[in-house]
Amino acid sequence: MKRLIICILMIPALVWAQFPRLNNPAMGESFLQYRGVNPAVSGLSRGSELHLFFQQAPGNDYYGGAGLSLERFSIAGRYDSSLTWNYGFGIPLFRHVWFGADYSTADESLSAGLLFRPFPYLSLGAVLHNMAEPDHLTAGLAVRPFNNRLTFGYSYLTSVDEHFRFRDHHAVYTANMEVRDGLLVGLSYDDYLKTAQVSMGITFTHQSLTFWKDKERTTLSAAFHTRYLRKITNATPVVYLRLKGTYVREMVPGMVNTTDMNDLLAALRAFQKDASVECLFMDIRSFSMGLSELMELQHTLVDLRDSGKRIYAYSTNGNLATWYLSAAAEKQMAYPLGEYRIQGLSSSSLYMREMLDSLGIAVEIQRIGKYKSGPEPLLMTGMSESGREALKEYLSNIMDEIITGIARGSRQSYETVDSLIRNGPYLAQEARDLNLIQKLAYPDEIKELIASYEDVKMIEYKSLWAYSPTRSWPYDWEPDRTFSPVAVIYASGTILEGRSRYSPFTGELTMGDQTILDRLKTARKDPRVKAIVFRVDSPGGSILASDKIHQEISRIMNPSDKKKAKPFIVSMGTLAASGGYYISASADKIFAEPNTLTGSIGIYGGSLTFEKFLREKLRIHPDSLQFYPNSQFGNPLFSMSDAERNWQFKTLKSGYDRFVNLVSDGRNMSYDQVDSVGQGRIWTGQDAISLGLVDTLGTLTDAIHYAASLAHVNPRYTNTDPYPGKGYGMQNISLGDKILVKTLGKYPALQKAGAEVEWELLWKENDMMIILPWRAPRIEF
Repeated sequence: MKRLIICILMIPALVWAQFPRLNNPAMGESFLQYRGVNPAVSGLSRGSELHLFFQQAPGNDYYGGAGLSLERFSIAGRYDSSLTWNYGFGIPLFRHVWFGADYSTADESLSAGLLFRPFPYLSLGAVLHNMAEPDHLTAGLAVRPFNNRLTFGYSYLTSVDEHFRFRDHHAVYTANMEVRDGLLVGLSYDDYLKTAQVSMGITFTHQSLTFWKDKERTTLSAAFHTRYLRKITNATPVVYLRLKGTYVREMVPGMVNTTDMNDLLAALRAFQKDASVECLFMDIRSFSMGLSELMELQHTLVDLRDSGKRIYAYSTNGNLATWYLSAAAEKQMAYPLGEYRIQGLSSSSLYMREMLDSLGIAVEIQRIGKYKSGPEPLLMTGMSESGREALKEYLSNIMDEIITGIARGSRQSYETVDSLIRNGPYLAQEARDLNLIQKLAYPDEIKELIASYEDVKMIEYKSLWAYSPTRSWPYDWEPDRTFSPVAVIYASGTILEGRSRYSPFTGELTMGDQTILDRLKTARKDPRVKAIVFRVDSPGGSILASDKIHQEISRIMNPSDKKKAKPFIVSMGTLAASGGYYISASADKIFAEPNTLTGSIGIYGGSLTFEKFLREKLRIHPDSLQFYPNSQFGNPLFSMSDAERNWQFKTLKSGYDRFVNLVSDGRNMSYDQVDSVGQGRIWTGQDAISLGLVDTLGTLTDAIHYAASLAHVNPRYTNTDPYPGKGYGMQNISLGDKILVKTLGKYPALQKAGAEVEWELLWKENDMMIILPWRAPRIEF
């Protein structure tokens, strides 16, 4: 809050002054190079910065200035004998090119700058000062021969006459080096003025201090940054990851206590490449994520361990997810009075048929598909054998993956892990005796314990977000991330008509057909989009909404002008079943994860009727005048006739045939082949390959890279950012929803009950549904 107040108070200032001198326009964002020398550097920024400057000039004159940059815009002020202002901005022109402009009230001039970075080791920049009547030009070149910690620069400065001829040119040579995290030194030399400038900088997590000195001037700068910086410390750095809150693939502005899963995975992979830090500490709190996200995170942690990094984990209590994630840890620690609730998976539902019969409420629901168990809670008093068979097989596959993952991570046998799960849960002391955890400790003892394990005097935590591509300082000379030629469109949640919306009860999204249609149409018409990856994580929903989405996908893949067709790749998450498979089946290629739940090709529909309930329980007698025998079709006040049941089945059969034929066309299978693996049966991603429902196993990143190869695009230029932008086309999250989320967070039982009620209402909204009977599996701790 204090930083925010300071930033607001300092809005009338950002110094794009011409001090300190001897700066290179190709090295603008370096802490030892003043960024104002090239306004195009503002185009690199995605955070905010507050700068304060103080300078001692010849004759012991003192000058000061301060300023603020917000994203790609800046406003600046400097005071010496008078107050002057500078206004600047920077934008990306192309993937490797940025443009910027700066207006100064001191001489009422407009300057323009360009920045070109074709490779991670080469940067070129130029600034033309006073574009109306150019007076001088600055051009620069910078190289990084080894890594981003050592930079050499060359600058060419020249005055320009009215005929744009160069005069009085001279060169400046620069070397900057980050000696260790957060400690920078630099040297610049002007061969014409015979002037040298030394510089030194120190960076902390969100602050930086910089000092420049030449024979005439001394300059000091203090800055505050919203981005994470490399922090100077005498202690041994250990990367810190706190697992807390909800983790999702698509972040929507306004979400509370939610973290971008793509950002987390990218940060871990970037950390894996950093040879200067060897340890990761996972502080496992209360978290929730999808099954596919949990498994990808665990695989990433194991890869991190196998690359030579050491991992330590701590939790107050533990469960199967905790053990699964921390299996690759050198040491697993827990609170002495905690519990380790290691136990197998289960799935349960409430069956209401007997209650409805006792009330006289008739269940008029029909289904096509032996395994289509969606309406069973209303039709039966317990799980059907076919439903039990399918669910048992799915849970068995998940357990197999979890046991295999724990065995791989902890280097124990499959049988040992299976036995430990069967005999759980455990008290923390029992878990230690069984070597599930290696140390019982209180939270304030963790630093000392890790230091002793690492055989160092002291450790200092370094946030994992310092490696995040969206939260960290842009140390690398990477291409601009504003646009990926492979558009990633996220399709998450129950499929319904209307706009996608956020649930304050579950913290998840529903998939509105209108939102997805808007995104698909935008990608279809955008000439910059060369391929599309459709990330599906849905249990299904409305067949009408699903069909609308499918039709738009068909327009992308089969336009009237064949030259405008774009590769369309599906990446399946935790769920892509029923309606989720309906919108996936026609893709050029389908990627799934081993335990993705897919298939469930079937349909059900119907309604409840209340005539008997009204007459016998409430003594209310409905009556009606009918002009035709079909006048009462769909009226819940009267019992359903045979004619209406026949009509209901006819519409369901039509929907089922449409579903099967759609899959038949998309997967190049016959009707009978699809029907044999359909019937509402669910399959894992692994099994679906042999059945022809899925093409290959792979993550979202694998799907993006494959799409890039089809579009002849360098995978380096792609990312997992949602297209066209976060929350595009969604229903806005209201203030009431935000307040409700915070309130429900204090009462978990009430939040869970609300989620169950909301789920029941969601999947019974439509007459015909292609959906699973339970929500997407989420792992909670």
